Amino acid sequence: ANVGLWTWYAGEDRLWLTGEGQRLLGLAGTGPFALADLLATADARDRPELAAAFARARDGDGELAHEYRAALPGDDGALAWRGIRGQPERGDAGEVRLIRGVVIDTSRRRNAELEREELRADLGPRGQGGEL
Repeated sequence: ANVGLWTWYAGEDRLWLTGEGQRLLGLAGTGPFALADLLATADARDRPELAAAFARARDGDGELAHEYRAALPGDDGALAWRGIRGQPERGDAGEVRLIRGVVIDTSRRRNAELEREELRADLGPRGQGGEL
């Protein structure tokens, strides 16, 4: 399916994932999971921005929408791309109680985009629509 569901209970720092969500993130077992577990599955280069995206959603900046490289265990360090989206739900006092969302495997699209960019760079001006 390449789409997993998740819910992060912000006040308790508890993360619930469907089986497909666990598979996409490379998290094995039944949990309990915390946000730090999800962040640890991101490639080190993208981890700070992913954490900041969760913090913005938790602190009232609206919806969570982020795409990042995931370092999946057992894949010889091969990188995969994930898109993560979520919508905060607020309590009576306006605080974010939880964020519900989806995680999607965006590897095929992102890798095709990167390959296209590399081909354009290899072609030089011809790849940019310039004259021969």
